[in-house]
Amino acid sequence: MRLILAISVSVGLASSASATELAVVVDELLDASADAVRIAVPPSTGGDADTRAAVEAQLLRHLLERENEEIITPAYITRVLDEQARGEANAYGPLAADHVLISEIVDAAGEVAVELRLVHTETGGVIAQGRAVWSAGGPSSAS
Repeated sequence: MRLILAISVSVGLASSASATELAVVVDELLDASADAVRIAVPPSTGGDADTRAAVEAQLLRHLLERENEEIITPAYITRVLDEQARGEANAYGPLAADHVLISEIVDAAGEVAVELRLVHTETGGVIAQGRAVWSAGGPSSAS
């Protein structure tokens, strides 16, 4: 059974060819872990707000298409943490995940890139990492 907790991103998506390239990097990272079942995707860091929103939207779109993992979205993580800060919630249980997919927008040799890391929550170890170059319309190549 799949559980989609919350999605609150509405931005234009990248072209299908560009989206495929970011998806390849995500698939490589997740395929590196034999036990990824529930993945938390915290809000992207770095870059400007529009780029962060576009990266998150593309990541979520692909992850939800995979149908193999349960996804905890950036919007849901933010909401639970905000409730915690206001004292409205008393447990982090809804955020329990076996892996975290971290995305950071960086300047890589004059190009905007998305660096991704898949972290195992129990050990804190980085299972896999990758990078996709991000053009104005979306990802343009993966490495």
